[in-house]
Amino acid sequence: MKIKIVILSLIILGIVGFILVNNDKKETLLDNNVIHKTKFGIYNGDTSLLALIAEEKGFFKEENIDVELIKYPSGYHAMKGMLEGEVDYANCAEYVASKYSFTHPNFKILGSMSVANINGAIANVSKGITTPQDMKNTRIGTTIGTAAEYYSGVFLEYNKLSLDDVKIVDIHPKERLNVFRDDKADVLFTWEPMLYKLKKEYKEKVNIFPMPIGFEFYFLIVSDEKFHIKNPIISSKLLNSLYKAQNYIKDHPEEFKVFVKNYFNFDEEYTNYILEKNKFELTFPYVLSSVLQNQFKWLKNNNLVNGEPVKLNTLFDTEVLKKIDSPAVTVLE
Repeated sequence: MKIKIVILSLIILGIVGFILVNNDKKETLLDNNVIHKTKFGIYNGDTSLLALIAEEKGFFKEENIDVELIKYPSGYHAMKGMLEGEVDYANCAEYVASKYSFTHPNFKILGSMSVANINGAIANVSKGITTPQDMKNTRIGTTIGTAAEYYSGVFLEYNKLSLDDVKIVDIHPKERLNVFRDDKADVLFTWEPMLYKLKKEYKEKVNIFPMPIGFEFYFLIVSDEKFHIKNPIISSKLLNSLYKAQNYIKDHPEEFKVFVKNYFNFDEEYTNYILEKNKFELTFPYVLSSVLQNQFKWLKNNNLVNGEPVKLNTLFDTEVLKKIDSPAVTVLE
């Protein structure tokens, strides 16, 4: 009798195991055939090139995801669009995420898709601004909420000035090219390629002040928290598509250069310049924690936010990138 019970139990376990295994295979087959749709809000600029290459070379399609790239004038606007439900994912400078975390912490950081040093200041010579110290008591234009806001403050502090020494003027990205012609500001803190365009537009009438060496920023991939939790497979496929784009750029540098030049209508000189200022890599860098903590502190010290900063481990989700490229994840959580 006992032998019959044992045999019957083994048969039942075998049947259950067979069903579970085949269900897993069925789900895998179904997943491979399903086209997952999502919207990715990106800054329409060079720091978003991994996404643009992934679309151009069909890497999203290879991963069975139908990604609609929604293009915004800045990472701040892309992040804002995500938080307002326009898109499921966004990319933005880490400062944008830092500032928004005080009011809308319902997002996840999945990694960084580029690192660059492309911020700087351009000053109207007719206002007597030839050195950083001449910026005292002037109108400083910047796009509030973007990395340019943060770097304007950091630049001033680096040169023994503060936000209290200047008048901050919010300049929309579309207003930047005419900022001096319309006399909206005496100095503009912004990013490339606008600095390059303004220099070509105003020539000797302006002075450019680049950020000191080492003032790089990370362009993050962020997701709506609820969407990410509900659709982890889409997050994985999105990052894997960007990883393929990263490898394509490394393996085809000349083709990539042609794409950048043609897509943005850059001239040869600027194309070479900007590619040296960017690193297009999918990472979760070691320094990101300290960068965000420093920005939290700066925001609080300058009374630009209320409340206390969130814990970083509530914003980070490193697991997705770890499964794709574990060595790229070095951040301390």
